[in-house]
Amino acid sequence: MVAKPRKEQMRPRLDSFILEIKYTSGHLYYDRCGQTLLDIEREREGWLAGQADPNTGTADRPEKAFRVNFNANRFDFSAQEGEKTDLEEIAEEASSVWKIVQANLGLKEFSRLGCRYFYLRATTSIEEAEGMLEGASLNITFPERFEESGYEPITRQSVIILKKEETYYRVQLGSVTRLRAMDPTQLLPDDPKALSKKQREYRIAKLRLYKEYSRAPMYAVSFDIDCHQYSPESILLEKYILEQAEVVKDQFLPILEEL
Repeated sequence: MVAKPRKEQMRPRLDSFILEIKYTSGHLYYDRCGQTLLDIEREREGWLAGQADPNTGTADRPEKAFRVNFNANRFDFSAQEGEKTDLEEIAEEASSVWKIVQANLGLKEFSRLGCRYFYLRATTSIEEAEGMLEGASLNITFPERFEESGYEPITRQSVIILKKEETYYRVQLGSVTRLRAMDPTQLLPDDPKALSKKQREYRIAKLRLYKEYSRAPMYAVSFDIDCHQYSPESILLEKYILEQAEVVKDQFLPILEEL
């Protein structure tokens, strides 16, 4: 029997964050990729430059799970295991590295600016995730004729694209199975009876797995919010990331929290 996670332990968590900037005049990449990587490594603490490549320059900050890729057309910054790092730190780091790339490549015109926030809410099975999605406020319509004909939904993915002023929001809610993650069968069964001292110690140790599992679940409800705009005149990156994070927190994340 798989334990039923406690609500506070299985609250939504930021699993990853991705930023992307597209531009049309990055030709200096071919001359300055190596210098750009060297500047990142010298000027930003903890960053390690990868090999200079004709196609893509890459740098990592391993202890934070940060990665940067850039080339003649695009810059992207990712933060995996986003729950481990404060969003303010992610925004500051992304902005600082971007300024190095922008200065080296002489970038002034941009075609797209976007950031994505990937949240997970852990469940102990795909069936549990789908059961939660059935009552979500963002949902799909299941035609009566399907039900009358004997069909039943197995999985659902709800997607909507919204626009407010100059910003578009692509919001996707669904279930996910991740094979390279902690198996929920490792969790402790519910309400063990007549525990001995050793059993209580074992239970405490097992309960710690709830927290670990919620960070790297095998099964979860996933929530992907892609915030983007086209042809921005200028980029104030740190401000943009934090402003969109507030929009996500206030307007969209309640959809996941209320499941």
